[in-house]
Amino acid sequence: MIDRKTIILIFMPFISVIIMFIAGSLVRFKPALSSTERQYLTFAPESVDITERHPVLVTGSIRSPLDIPPAVTGRDFPVIPLEAVVPKGTSPPSDKEVQEKEKKVSFILINAGRKFAIINGRVLREGDAFEGDSRVVSIEKDRVMIKEAGKEGKWVKMN
Repeated sequence: MIDRKTIILIFMPFISVIIMFIAGSLVRFKPALSSTERQYLTFAPESVDITERHPVLVTGSIRSPLDIPPAVTGRDFPVIPLEAVVPKGTSPPSDKEVQEKEKKVSFILINAGRKFAIINGRVLREGDAFEGDSRVVSIEKDRVMIKEAGKEGKWVKMN
């Protein structure tokens, strides 16, 4: 025979659901969406009437809010010859000078098996070649091994 406590425990969830349903029907809640929001939900582009567009006549002058200097046009650009801007006695770096330039590691990302490093402003992965014959051999959390053709690999720490 089932005792009184067991019967109460069996019927308690059903009774509480009935009480909540009655209480919910007696309390009036504010609608979740305003009338304007309901209009947006019922919007259909097919129901919009598009009227014919007419050109607008502008009286007065329209001025840009930005002061942009007029573009330089013609064959005389730049006005100052480049020789006057470059310091005397300098020449462009040779390919060898570019290759011997110090490698700078500015960022390393190791995530989910992917390894990337920014070296001299370029995003590179392991195995990528850059600046002539340099190659990224290995990327670790704070350093990158760079190997140049015919030379031993060298570790470069992140700055």
